[in-house]
Amino acid sequence: MKQVFFILLTYLFIADINAQRVGIGTTTPHVSAALEIRSTTGGLLIPAMTQAQRNAIALPAASLLIFQTDGIMGFYYNSGTPAAPNWTPLAGSGSSGWQLTGNSGTNPSTHFIGTTDLQPLLFKINNKRAGFIDSSSTNNTGIGFRVLDSLTTGGFNTAFGYKSLHANSTGNQNTGVGLTALRS
Repeated sequence: MKQVFFILLTYLFIADINAQRVGIGTTTPHVSAALEIRSTTGGLLIPAMTQAQRNAIALPAASLLIFQTDGIMGFYYNSGTPAAPNWTPLAGSGSSGWQLTGNSGTNPSTHFIGTTDLQPLLFKINNKRAGFIDSSSTNNTGIGFRVLDSLTTGGFNTAFGYKSLHANSTGNQNTGVGLTALRS
């Protein structure tokens, strides 16, 4: 009977250990975390490797994360399966997104700045309109700081230049080109 009790107690202890969360730098990891790391003096260091080393990982788990040190450097994760890995750069890493320092290897048939739905494209400087292209409802186009600033319902207007058509709110089919053209 003692052996049965000991085996049952050992099983319950092991089951309790397997259900625990792991904390590094904390004895009370958050209940939603399998692993929680707390530190005010250091960070998490992800494995760094070359693209060839990354590609040589045997059966990489889905969501496996690495930092690539050559080619297009950055954080990559496997968005595929272990049998068919698909190394995807995280936003801001590698080739995803337009870079502030320019891009290379672009193809105009697949790479562009714009929208993929019928929403207008808007540019701002200091949170003020500096350009927009709208082909969905009003068909207005403006390039230049504060162009068509007062526009509410006007349509089919074209403005190019600083404050061009600035005060136009409801006018239609106007074209202003140049510094403050048709401003009032």
